[in-house]
Amino acid sequence: MNFLLPLSILALAAGPLLFHLTRRSRPATAALDGFVRVAVAGLLLVHVMPEAFGVAGWSAAQAFLGGLLAPLALHRALEGSRGTGLVAELGLAVTAFGLHAFLDGAALVQHDETAGFSSQMLAAAAILQRPPAGVGVWGLGRPRFGRPAG
Repeated sequence: MNFLLPLSILALAAGPLLFHLTRRSRPATAALDGFVRVAVAGLLLVHVMPEAFGVAGWSAAQAFLGGLLAPLALHRALEGSRGTGLVAELGLAVTAFGLHAFLDGAALVQHDETAGFSSQMLAAAAILQRPPAGVGVWGLGRPRFGRPAG
């Protein structure tokens, strides 16, 4: 039985709890933020990007840079639009998060425990990013749209 998908859902559901536990503690928030940055950067730079570069060549680097720079450019372009920019950014972020979660779920469903190291790292990355993603979704959605939306 594939236990990774239920584990991933539980990790995502831990987001609101982590948000509640860390929101008033600067050290806890900094620790969670540091964990996310180090874990994601390490997985990307050590495992994901080298393999993607090996498979797709320079187009993988272009996609990586586009995915990194496009949200920053969008934020700057919409920054002065008096609230409508925030709604547009949140809509785009939720759409991107949904697509990302779908692809992570597909990777976890197709994961084979006997597969190689890269497959195991992909599964680990998909699960490790869930709690911080849950914190982000809850932290952005609940204050603006209420508990059901969060």
